Amino acid sequence: MKGTIDIAKRKPIWIALSLFYLDTELQKSDYLDIAYYVLLSPYTVTEIKAINKNEVFPVLYHNLTNIAGEWGCFKERVLIDNIKSYLKRRNTIQKIRSNINYALFKGYLKEHWELLDLAYRELLNNGHEDILKSLAELKKRNAPFDFGDQLN
Repeated sequence: MKGTIDIAKRKPIWIALSLFYLDTELQKSDYLDIAYYVLLSPYTVTEIKAINKNEVFPVLYHNLTNIAGEWGCFKERVLIDNIKSYLKRRNTIQKIRSNINYALFKGYLKEHWELLDLAYRELLNNGHEDILKSLAELKKRNAPFDFGDQLN
């Protein structure tokens, strides 16, 4: 990996953004869940979009082209390992290929970003108390991911 990436800080964002690549239609609650982790993260929305484009998309976009793609959730450990592996071996050719593929999927992803933006704004307008209550509920629901101490 070029540069140092704080995996502990990236992991919740990688996992949340992975929902974009499931072979299923996301619901408002899914976008609210992603927005929670965007709000909790130390990253700006611009940085999160770059993380999606450069780290998550290259690993997961194939699921969108697979006739029998994953629709439930990605296994956390496999997802994290695959992203870390990609980042270690990424080279100029892979970056170019990824940029071309990203351009092809940009319209598909645009809708996700628009709906995420609406969810993000809704959470901001509801205040942080509501966010913390919702995060506690999310943790109780036995979310399919282990976010460690991020929700405590």
